[in-house]
Amino acid sequence: MNTEWLEEAHRRFGDRKDVFEYVETPYSLWSNLSDVFKRAYEYPYKEADIRSIYEFADWSCRQPRGETSEDDLPTCIAVCFYEHIPQEAAVKDLPRWFKLSEIMTMREIVSYMVGDAGFERMLEAYPKSQRSK
Repeated sequence: MNTEWLEEAHRRFGDRKDVFEYVETPYSLWSNLSDVFKRAYEYPYKEADIRSIYEFADWSCRQPRGETSEDDLPTCIAVCFYEHIPQEAAVKDLPRWFKLSEIMTMREIVSYMVGDAGFERMLEAYPKSQRSK
């Protein structure tokens, strides 16, 4: 597995201990980033962390697919990050970061983790007028 993901993470997050402690794989990195993300939504909000994590997730999802789930960054992001958003305070903030059409493409992944009710929580962040289209 190449380490471009780790180099990019260091470029974006510096040497923050809360991000890089015990990191050996993209999954361990995203476990740490998920913790940082959750704390970023506590008062006071840490907008820079929220933005950096969403941007790194976007970068990660645009990388070439791996041969297995272990070295496939989009799978890692889905499992370690996107699937958990319906369980976090971040769910109400989704419209700032995702178009409704992007959320709709996540239905299968999110529903697998948190069921249809979790996916519905994501949709509820969007105005009813958008959801009925």
